[in-house]
Amino acid sequence: MNNDRNKRKSIARNAFRVGSFVLIWILLILAFYRLGSWQLDRAHQVNNPPTTKVSSQPIPIEQVAQPGINIRLSAVNRIVILKGQYVEKYKAPNQTLMNDEKVTRDSAKFTFDVQVMKLDSGNHVLVARKILPANADNLLINGEVIATGRLYPNQNVDRVALTDGVLSRLDPALVVSQKFPFFYDGYVILQQERYVAANQTDENILASELIPSPLISQKVPGFYWQHISYVVVWWFMALLVLIAPLFRQFRPKLI
Repeated sequence: MNNDRNKRKSIARNAFRVGSFVLIWILLILAFYRLGSWQLDRAHQVNNPPTTKVSSQPIPIEQVAQPGINIRLSAVNRIVILKGQYVEKYKAPNQTLMNDEKVTRDSAKFTFDVQVMKLDSGNHVLVARKILPANADNLLINGEVIATGRLYPNQNVDRVALTDGVLSRLDPALVVSQKFPFFYDGYVILQQERYVAANQTDENILASELIPSPLISQKVPGFYWQHISYVVVWWFMALLVLIAPLFRQFRPKLI
């Protein structure tokens, strides 16, 4: 009688151990497989960034961005309205145009007229106003203006050395100082500009001087091959767990 009872208990314990082992085994395989699939999706997103429809309606920059905070993907490519005064001027040499589909070492290089605008709010924004003719100087624009242009993220590669009055790349981090402490992230390429005061004559920027401001792809952060390597790691782990029961040392010990 006791032997039968002990036998039933032993069978129940073994069934519980085997059931628990099988459940954990299946869950681990599914978890590693799903993690690999997630990384594969991330790699696909990095390699094929989604196309987002961007409104062409101009909007005050304050409604899509905040000073001192990294620009959001949803703010990239937006046409923004700026109202304020230019307070500092720079040149940005060795720039290529974004409408040049294949930028190479031999692509044409241009110098941009870049000015810091102090908005009515007291914050600052970097504005690329126009293409400067060869060896020409840029003049600081006086008076309050209303400008519209497309918002872009910072450039992260230097084109030239950073010197007095010359920007190595279009990045407000290069000019943030006690004089200009509050900056919007990114920069704006000018499309239109007019003076607020009626007695001031608008500076006529020729169409050929305007910097092209096309839509750019809103890239998902990450590196394609890094995500692919994670896919290999997670799916290899799933394979190891799948074949683990073939080895005696990984099987549940039965009583």
